[in-house]
Amino acid sequence: MRVLLVSHCADVYGSERWNAQLVRGLQSKGHQVAIAQPTAHNELTREIAALGVHQYWTTPIPIEEPWRAFVPDGPNSAPHTEARAFICDAHPDVIVFSDGEPGSNLPAKEVARDFAIPSICVSHLGADVLAQEHMFPPAIRARIAQALARAVAVVGVSRANIASLVAAFPLDSARLHVIPYGRPPRYFASIDPSARSASRATLGVSDDQVLFLTVARVHPNKRYSIQVDALRRLRQHPVFPRIRCAWIGGGEGLDQLAKVLRLHGLSSTVTLCGYVSDPLPLFAAADAFVLPSAREGAPLAVVEAMGAGLPVIATDVGGIADLLGDTGIVLPDPNESQAATVLALQDSIVRVASDAALRQRLGAAARKSAIARFGEDVMIDRYADLVGSALKP
Repeated sequence: MRVLLVSHCADVYGSERWNAQLVRGLQSKGHQVAIAQPTAHNELTREIAALGVHQYWTTPIPIEEPWRAFVPDGPNSAPHTEARAFICDAHPDVIVFSDGEPGSNLPAKEVARDFAIPSICVSHLGADVLAQEHMFPPAIRARIAQALARAVAVVGVSRANIASLVAAFPLDSARLHVIPYGRPPRYFASIDPSARSASRATLGVSDDQVLFLTVARVHPNKRYSIQVDALRRLRQHPVFPRIRCAWIGGGEGLDQLAKVLRLHGLSSTVTLCGYVSDPLPLFAAADAFVLPSAREGAPLAVVEAMGAGLPVIATDVGGIADLLGDTGIVLPDPNESQAATVLALQDSIVRVASDAALRQRLGAAARKSAIARFGEDVMIDRYADLVGSALKP
C-alpha cells in the first residue's frame, strides 16, 4: 500500500528517530512510503533520503509562534492548503500521523477526512496537564476530538499516554492500542569491556568512579536544574569525589547550562557532550542513567539505557514507570514538588554510587525486560498489522 507519514517535528530526538524507524520498517514490509515533515536537513532526513523515500517539505513552525503547530486557522488556512497539496500528490491509501500533542497535524487530519483517507494517529506525549490542548477554546478541542474519533486506530507509546487521551477526549476503546517504542538489536548487544574502557578514558573517568549518564536535549522539560541542585547538595558527601556525570544533548540552552555548572563549581564533575549522533559508546561507558524530566511520553533514551543494562533513575511522568516496572528507581513527579524530586535524586545517586551490587541487579533486570519488550521487529510488525487492517471495513 501507499503509506504517508505526517509529522510536525523536524529535529533529531525521540519522535523524529521513531519516524525514521517506521519509514524504514514499513518499507521493509513492502509498502511504498512517503513522509511529510517541516523542512530540515539533518542525519535523519539524510537517512530517509538514502532509502529512496520521497520527503514532502512543509513550512517550519515559526519559533515566535509555536501555537501555530496546534491552532490552524480553518479549512482555507495555509496549513490546510499545504496539506491538501502533499496529500493529493502522495495519493496515500493510509496516513499515519506522528503527533507530539493530540492537536498536532490537525490541518492534515482534516484534509484526510475530506478525502476519506483512513488514518492512524500515534501519540508520543499523550494529553497531560501541560499539553497545549488544555488551553484551547471548546471549538478547537472539538475539532481535535473529531480528528481522533475518525482515526481507524489511536496508538499510544505507553499505557499512560492512552489513559491521558481517554481522560481528555471521548475515544472508542476498540480503536485504542499501546505499542511501545522498539529499538534495533544493536541497542541490546552485550557491552564490550575494551570499548567501555576506551569510552571512559575519553571522558576522563577512572575505574573507581561511577558515571551517571543523561541523554536529553537541553530544554526546560528535561529539568537539568534538578540534577544541578542534587549535585550541589552532595558536594560535602563522602561519595561525591567518585561521582561523574556525562550529559548528552544539544539545544539553545547548552551554553547557559555550562555557565551554571561553572558558577557552582561542577564543571569537573559534569561533562557536557552536546548532541551525539550515536550515543552507544557512552551507554557502554556509563554505570547508571538519570532522567529527571517534567514531561515525557515514553523516552527512547530510557529504553536504550535499559537495553545497555544500566540502572535507570527517572521521574514518574508519562510512561516512565511503565517502562521501568521494578527494574529502576522512580522519582517523584517534579510538577508536584521539584524540591522533593531533588531530594529523592540526591538520595538515589548516593545509593547507586555506593552499591555496586545494586547497580548490577537493577541493570541486569532492566536489560532482561528491555530485550523481552522493546525489540524493533515487534514494534514494526504491530504497525504493519495496523496499516494492513486500515482499509478493512
